[in-house]
Amino acid sequence: MSSFKSIIINLPHSPGVYRFLDDKGGVLYVGKAIDLKKRVSSYFRKQKNQPMRLQKLIEKTVNIEYTVVDSELEALILETNLIKSYRPRYNILMKDDKNYVYLKITTNEDYPRITVTRQVERDGARYFGPKASAGELYRTLKWLKKVFPYRHCGLDIRFKGDSTEPLRTGQPGEGGGPFKVLVTHKVLKYPCIDYHIKRCVGPCIGTVTPEQYKKFILPIVHFFEGKTDEIVKDLKEKMQQAAFGKQFEKAARIRDQLLEMEHLMAPQRVSSPDGIDKDVIGLVTEGGMGYVSHFMFRAGKLKSQENFILNAVHLESGAELEDAEILYAFVQQYYEKATDIPREVLLPEPFPQAKTIEEWLTTLANHPVKFFHPKQGKSKALIQLANDNAHSFAKKTQVSWQNKEGKGVEDALKGLQKILKLPKLPQRIEGYDISHLGGQDTVGSMVVVEKGLPKKADYRHFKLRTVQERIDDYAAMNEVLQRRLRYLEPILSGMRKAKKKEIPQIEKILTREKLDTDDLIPHKILIIEKRKKIVGIVRTKPIEKDANELASLWVDPSCRGEGLARELVYAVMAKQRKGKLYVLPCQTLIDWYGSLGFHDVKEIPKFFEDKATRCVNACLIEKPVVMVYRFPKGEGDTSLTRKPHLIMVDGGKGQVSVAAATLKKAKLSIPLIGLAKKEEAIFMPGQSKPLILPKESAELQLLQRLRDEAHRFALKYQQGLRGERLKS
Repeated sequence: MSSFKSIIINLPHSPGVYRFLDDKGGVLYVGKAIDLKKRVSSYFRKQKNQPMRLQKLIEKTVNIEYTVVDSELEALILETNLIKSYRPRYNILMKDDKNYVYLKITTNEDYPRITVTRQVERDGARYFGPKASAGELYRTLKWLKKVFPYRHCGLDIRFKGDSTEPLRTGQPGEGGGPFKVLVTHKVLKYPCIDYHIKRCVGPCIGTVTPEQYKKFILPIVHFFEGKTDEIVKDLKEKMQQAAFGKQFEKAARIRDQLLEMEHLMAPQRVSSPDGIDKDVIGLVTEGGMGYVSHFMFRAGKLKSQENFILNAVHLESGAELEDAEILYAFVQQYYEKATDIPREVLLPEPFPQAKTIEEWLTTLANHPVKFFHPKQGKSKALIQLANDNAHSFAKKTQVSWQNKEGKGVEDALKGLQKILKLPKLPQRIEGYDISHLGGQDTVGSMVVVEKGLPKKADYRHFKLRTVQERIDDYAAMNEVLQRRLRYLEPILSGMRKAKKKEIPQIEKILTREKLDTDDLIPHKILIIEKRKKIVGIVRTKPIEKDANELASLWVDPSCRGEGLARELVYAVMAKQRKGKLYVLPCQTLIDWYGSLGFHDVKEIPKFFEDKATRCVNACLIEKPVVMVYRFPKGEGDTSLTRKPHLIMVDGGKGQVSVAAATLKKAKLSIPLIGLAKKEEAIFMPGQSKPLILPKESAELQLLQRLRDEAHRFALKYQQGLRGERLKS
């Protein structure tokens, strides 16, 4: 608090937008306030039960910036734009804009096109959206194209019926029409296949005038406006006219079009009794995520229903989102993108900023917009319907982690405990896999399932060092598990901090071994002692804030091969916990440090230049290698410090044997299995015969999904590394 006093003292009692910044100037959080001084000060008051997300935000904030505006409405608009621009880590966010699509109808052209786009532009076209599912929109357009043969190509077609310019007209054999058109931006050969199969009327070859063509476009506009009654009425009239005129084939085609429209209109049979244009929002929060179901009623009928996910990207373990926060974030971010804003929005609960949002939306929509929180009646029933759909959507997003026949994951976990004879219910299961391409870019993955559902925040990649340019999945699995399990290993007996009286002896050993002896400080040195004899030494030197050098590492020759050096380095890592740990290893230890998670530094840091030069001269090498271990951001890696109830590796008896040996070496007792792809057999340590479960077993399906997720996660990382290597 003291570091922000000067900022808070100078804050005005005015409306505005504030930004919390991290130590690199990055925007952590954007908020608005009617009174900047009161709002920002409230973050730094001692409060009971303050949300963990806000606690972490304050811990990471090193500076605060603010912008004063004239009104709360201006503050809301600026906040919306800044959130869209910065996408701050601690704001609640909808999925990135690139995940949403819009329907674009180029009504400003002579022959409008219908396309799907991810961006709204001020180009005179008509837009509908945002839509959460591009696939669903494409399916709808496919059905509409059977009824209304519109064009979706990229050709620029202009009507020139009375022009004397050289023009494109229909050529013999192409089914050309009588009207003159000018075609530019010729991105394809025309007329295309759609014309020949009667999915497009062929404006590119002059078959129709703009007025005739727009008769196909207007019903599509009406459809996305929700005015489907007009479409059906028009089609019925045309069918009757064709029948009276004894044009029975035409009448049959229109009848088929009506049937297609009935299919498309199926979702619109849900209705709002008052006939008013309104949106209805349902909300469910599960596992730190907000699942929103958005119903759009137009002219009393359900025009569309979209689902959205919101979360705080850096939501800490144990933190939860408040419903009011999620509603505010959704309404703000959705309607900023929306192309159709109704007069009424029904909410499952009120939120404090509703009046300001109403004022803002009224400005955007050019008509009054009001929020309502119905507590009874038919409007309440619509809210319940939306909430039910939000709940179903939340479950659907997790369905790949549940039994396809509906058996809950909790039952599957209980079944695993019984089948595998586990001492505890496997609430946390970790799955591991290795990926490479012919021995190159070998990587490992760790994926985590908690209570039967994926916990993606705890997923981890491992870029391997000891296994490159060769295929050795066993060695690769050993390295991955060794690096992961070090977070759980008990501290080695006999390891302690050095005492002041031991410094002369330590200096003598390091001098004899030609190791760094500068600034020997007892509390920066760890030793291993056996029978009152020092057999291992490691020491660090501070370089800059949150950065140290692993300056000296030594193990007595009589104890080498026992893993003491690894234990010493891990102890240093456990002590430091954040920032960076550098080392300038001799050539023979580069791969060994790599196996511990250190990576080469592309450019030698300035603080290492002198030492690197001395290394070149002393060791007669051309170029020294500086390596760094980067600790996870935050207060240690909570994913790796949590002990799993079950470890599963991708593979059979061989992989399980390697994993079991690694666990034994780490002195850890954790249940272990392997799942082999060929027969989906489960292997366990010490058992010669695998366990075969029925293919329809919920327990097996849970393990299969975990295995497949570990494979997917490893493969994606490996492909990324390969792509980077090929570019360099």
